Amino acid sequence: MYTRSLNREFKMEISVYCTVVFALEATGHKDFGVPVMASKKAAIVHPPGIRDGTGGWARIREANARFWPRFSTAEYQRRYQAIRSAMAQRHIDCLIMFSTGYLSSANLIYVANYIDVLHGAVVFPLDGEPTESTCYHPLLLFNRDGDCLAAKLRPGNVHSAEGWEELLLPEIDRQQAQGKEVAFRGDAAFAKPELYEALEERTVKYAIRLPANDNLQRNIMELLTRPVGRPSYKPVVRYKSFLYRAASWKTVRRVVAKVEFHCGELFPRVGFIVTNLGASSRAVVCFYNKRGTAERWIKEGKQAVAMTRLSCHRFRANEVRLWLSLIAYNLGNLWRRLALPAPIGKWSLTSL
Repeated sequence: MYTRSLNREFKMEISVYCTVVFALEATGHKDFGVPVMASKKAAIVHPPGIRDGTGGWARIREANARFWPRFSTAEYQRRYQAIRSAMAQRHIDCLIMFSTGYLSSANLIYVANYIDVLHGAVVFPLDGEPTESTCYHPLLLFNRDGDCLAAKLRPGNVHSAEGWEELLLPEIDRQQAQGKEVAFRGDAAFAKPELYEALEERTVKYAIRLPANDNLQRNIMELLTRPVGRPSYKPVVRYKSFLYRAASWKTVRRVVAKVEFHCGELFPRVGFIVTNLGASSRAVVCFYNKRGTAERWIKEGKQAVAMTRLSCHRFRANEVRLWLSLIAYNLGNLWRRLALPAPIGKWSLTSL
């Protein structure tokens, strides 16, 4: 249940979102107030907290040990029973509580007596004892053919773009040394000015999703007006390109905006892309949207070669295991692309 809950497909199935947490509410800890995503089978709990990847949690805990609550075994058993009763009432089989840093680790002790979970989670089943699980956050780099060019295993509490320099820049240099033209596309996690500058220094074309803000919205106010008349069943799409400079940028850059009006939706869908491409706005958006194909390749890696099955006790062993899985994935992708007949050349590795 825990492994499945990390998949995007499972998260898409979650049907209810609420801000009441029955877990600690049932134990009498009134001010916990964490958001819960609940479905018929599982609940994923994200405790409030800060991200702390410095490894200083143990020292903080020692310095503040006297402030941590200490409960007896009987008290924890009473809390377990209260939580299970609340889970049974809501038809939930498993409660998954993530820990992302100092504050959230402090809160987990009120439920499961775990305070050392820095980048992991506590899995609380309806039957059985709570267990501690460790999360990882791999960084993968794909080319347009679906080959994984580089991979880095990271702790689960790091930013999505953490370590991009050592993964991306050497690969760009290697490709350019072979005389190839390089273009990069990435999601909003890679909207970092230092990344833009590094790519521009190497004359690399890029299209990166840009998080929306009020300044960007003001540049497209004329696009946000809903079309007059009966709503069309076909989405109404508008584009605009303009120059923009954020406070942290040293220079002005081109931003492409896409606004979509869908039938039955009150507000439009708005997206921004920062780019140095000279193509039309529509072409830039089409180029960026191909980034979604990498999500399918990651899904194939999970299902076909068990890329995310990282159950070893040591971090280094799990990193090697990830690399071996990606080698198997690349061999399968190479075989699919070069050796299979055309009618089945587009099949997924899972089907093959």
